[in-house]
Amino acid sequence: MTDQETFDDVDFDAIFGARAKATGKGYGNREDRDARIRAERRAGLSPKQRQRIGAPPRKIVNFRATEEMRADLKALMKHFDEDQTAVILRAVEQLVASVPGIKERE
Repeated sequence: MTDQETFDDVDFDAIFGARAKATGKGYGNREDRDARIRAERRAGLSPKQRQRIGAPPRKIVNFRATEEMRADLKALMKHFDEDQTAVILRAVEQLVASVPGIKERE
């Protein structure tokens, strides 16, 4: 007896039919599979990754800076004891606050 003959002899409807009757769904439906895959993916995440699920995506902003500007940025980072992103965010917020009427443009 070959594997193909063994496979053809299996009555999958008899095996999975009880499940289909009990749940009202056919076996192997797409909704159940997609829900299971999402649950398995979530189970494999670290706690920090789970926290980021609902957070809005962050965008990267790159710009060129002179050596003097880099030195100023490092001095501000040291003064405020914050990272580069926090210092730049603080600077942009201060600039927006200093320009009259800028918030109305949003």
